[in-house]
Amino acid sequence: MFRRLLSNASLGVIAPAGPLSKLDLEAGLTVLRRLGFSPIVGEHALDAVGYLAGDDQSRLDDLLKFFAEPSIDAVIAARGGYGAIRLLPLLDRVNQIAPKLFIGSSDNTALISYLWKRFRLPALYGPMLVSLGRESYGDGALQAFQGLLSGRIGVGRYDLPVHPKGGYWGGRAAEGVLLGGCLSLLAALSGTPYQLDLSGAILVLEDVGEPLYRLDRMIHQLRLGGQLAEIRGLICSAFDGCGGANGEPQAMALVAELMSDLHIPIWVGMQFGHGPSPFPLPLGLRARIDADGLTLLERLVEQKPPVG
Repeated sequence: MFRRLLSNASLGVIAPAGPLSKLDLEAGLTVLRRLGFSPIVGEHALDAVGYLAGDDQSRLDDLLKFFAEPSIDAVIAARGGYGAIRLLPLLDRVNQIAPKLFIGSSDNTALISYLWKRFRLPALYGPMLVSLGRESYGDGALQAFQGLLSGRIGVGRYDLPVHPKGGYWGGRAAEGVLLGGCLSLLAALSGTPYQLDLSGAILVLEDVGEPLYRLDRMIHQLRLGGQLAEIRGLICSAFDGCGGANGEPQAMALVAELMSDLHIPIWVGMQFGHGPSPFPLPLGLRARIDADGLTLLERLVEQKPPVG
């Protein structure tokens, strides 16, 4: 459990993956300030080397600096893209890391998985700076983001909007730790030293813009590697843009069908991950899923501010 983020909490902004434009940076910073936070931009956040936000060491330096700096309350990724996975071998050289909340999604699944696997640090699979700065980012998702960080949203039912073609695929209710993220990153980590142990987990899966055959292949990669044998439940996004134009219903049905023989509770079409207005989802916390939806059994942040 982390310290809740009250007004003027400092958020360290880093770009651990793809490059960030100054326009996107400023748009996201404006929203964070409007929410009452005090964003501090990493020294290398606007660096760019091809498809990366600077060289590997510079991106790692920003991350480690903000995790080590006591005045920084949490760290938020500016965007996804590609490159976070390149930092994992470099992080192996770090002996310890301060228990601090990391906020990110998409390609940052690699970092979220690493922080959980090695340090057992929960994370907020949520909107990044670029997402927050979009005009399409809705008030409901923004309120959920602020609610989880402030502690207003804690133990209890956590209502995520569901795609009209989504829903519950049955199976008895299940409890477990929420783990996962972007399917393509989980598949990329499969078979490596950074593969997640998903035993007893409620697996969270989402992705964007993938053809159906690639979704099929990546899920089979996880299955053939044994990672799905002992999961207790599954929560999927609408897989925005997957399967071509208007292909989301096919993508959701495909994923649910590929998992149906596991005889676990499955929700498909929940609004998180990619998409126009993704809701945040805490990972590394115990939760319950059933026909009514998702219930958080642990708090991401403290209910009360620390004394003194």
